Amino acid sequence: MNIDMPIVAKVGMGDRPMKLRHAFAAIACLMLSPAAAMAQDEEEVVITGTRLRDAVRDFVGAVTVETGGDDQVARWDGRVCPGVVGMAQTQAQAVVDRIALHALDLGLLVGEPGCAANLLVIFTRDSDTIARELVAQHRRALGYYGGGDGNTRGRAALTDFAETPRPVRWWHVANTADESGFVIQDSDISGAPPPTVQAPGGGSRINRATQQVFSRVIIIVDADRVTGARVGTIADYVSMAALAQLDPDADTTQWPTILNAFRSGVPEDEIVLTEWDISYLRGLYGADGNRSGGSQRRAIQRAVVEGSE
Repeated sequence: MNIDMPIVAKVGMGDRPMKLRHAFAAIACLMLSPAAAMAQDEEEVVITGTRLRDAVRDFVGAVTVETGGDDQVARWDGRVCPGVVGMAQTQAQAVVDRIALHALDLGLLVGEPGCAANLLVIFTRDSDTIARELVAQHRRALGYYGGGDGNTRGRAALTDFAETPRPVRWWHVANTADESGFVIQDSDISGAPPPTVQAPGGGSRINRATQQVFSRVIIIVDADRVTGARVGTIADYVSMAALAQLDPDADTTQWPTILNAFRSGVPEDEIVLTEWDISYLRGLYGADGNRSGGSQRRAIQRAVVEGSE
């Protein structure tokens, strides 16, 4: 997948109040309709055998995070409708198209043009202020209170989202759903853990009667911090962050992943999803969503190993 795209220039978006209005209006739309809906050009890394399995286990363990205290890895289940604000139309469409391409590869449905966005990408030259004010003014949209507002990684992680300067930052809100994907309202009202059922065929694997599914994802890209990067690099980086809930603080420098794209400045060449990235996503979406987090991680590990052999 090698799509030639132009280099991103600084995005001119007017004064800050206008940017905030656009971003906040988009966040409001998320709350109104939360569920509507390859290799890096770097030195090649060759890992084989036992060393490969160990490296993959460490990679998956480092980047994967569960949603709240539910011990499950969230993912999309149903329709994804990506929306981009703050970019020129042609660049925004390129980002939307790339996200849609990866979502379709995972078997997800992608909303038609004009659908209510549940995956919002905000490009801004003032991401630090935008993030802080989103958290201060739109806590419900970010799942701050839990319960019917959704499940997240918690308030400490939300503070990190607001206060830590990054080229790209992301925030995921998930809902508890049954095995068919039907969202269960007020999932934590009783304070009791979700029920479990014995996996078909017996054995020691335990499946739950519920799963964690994304209801909305917000990604903020700092235009100044990614200036000079190709749109394809940004679009694939955003796709990885949008389709899986990843630890933004994970040190991934020793593994072949697009998550390294902005660790040492802005790359001059286009970097796309690596084999590990693609296999990670396929492993996440190929596993049963109602498995425990540990079982989901092992499924992802197997997919990455198989994709590397």
